[in-house]
Amino acid sequence: MPTVVRYNSQGRAVQFGSVAVENEEDLQGTTLVKWFKLHLHPAAMRTANNLTPPPLPSRVGIKRVYTDFLKYTFAHTKSFVSTSSLVNWDRLKDSFVIVMAIPNGWDDTQQALLRSAVVAADILPEKHDRDRLQFVSEAEASIHYAIKYGGMDSELRKGSTVAVCDAGGSTVDTTVYTCTSAAPNLQLKEITFSECVQAGGVCVDEAARLFLERKLAGSSKYGSPDIIKCMVREFEKKTVSFVYPYCPYFGSADSNFRSASLTTHRRSPSSSLDRVMTVTDLAVSSPAG
Repeated sequence: MPTVVRYNSQGRAVQFGSVAVENEEDLQGTTLVKWFKLHLHPAAMRTANNLTPPPLPSRVGIKRVYTDFLKYTFAHTKSFVSTSSLVNWDRLKDSFVIVMAIPNGWDDTQQALLRSAVVAADILPEKHDRDRLQFVSEAEASIHYAIKYGGMDSELRKGSTVAVCDAGGSTVDTTVYTCTSAAPNLQLKEITFSECVQAGGVCVDEAARLFLERKLAGSSKYGSPDIIKCMVREFEKKTVSFVYPYCPYFGSADSNFRSASLTTHRRSPSSSLDRVMTVTDLAVSSPAG
């Protein structure tokens, strides 16, 4: 689910996730809040990595955004467990534990705000046992995932070094660890400061939009904002996993704009991948440079 919230002019959250993204035309006067994790980054981290989060609505603060989003996701989680699980929710409500994966650069300040947002969302009581809300760095969580599902357990031993590159939605975060113990419990030590670049998946989508606008600038039929918006959505769906066909296909059989080298005929995998990589290179080189 996209981590986005749509607010109306009174500062009330009205939609979340993919619904908030897709229904923009039906909710004029609203604001889509995205990439809001960047607002919680420490100021030094934002400055060092040249991170520029989109502004929040005038009546909405970052704690409010997290509170609204957590309340929405927890309500759906509770509903799913209540209707799909053999475990009675009443048996879990006073003992469940929440584990949040957070960026490596976040410290007690960010954790305190998240803990406060969880309480404000009525997920945990104000005087809850602090062990019921735990935090793990996103990089460490990625390593544990790779060990369990990627066969990495045979490669990781005491003294080995591992680099984690987390290509996420709004940023790409890179961290290097050394393994101080592999058994009985995995222990990792961070040996470099985490590097964070504003070049995540949403930046690739934005680069695709700019690419299409430039390519279709001379077309009255295909160059309108609404048509390009539909193309970008198709791009997001088809290129998220780099599975063939790499490039999306738009329109019908006669939807051609040959002066921009855009036609409906099926390209070879290498040609399609070249186009995708052109857009990806634009997204990576701009913020990193």
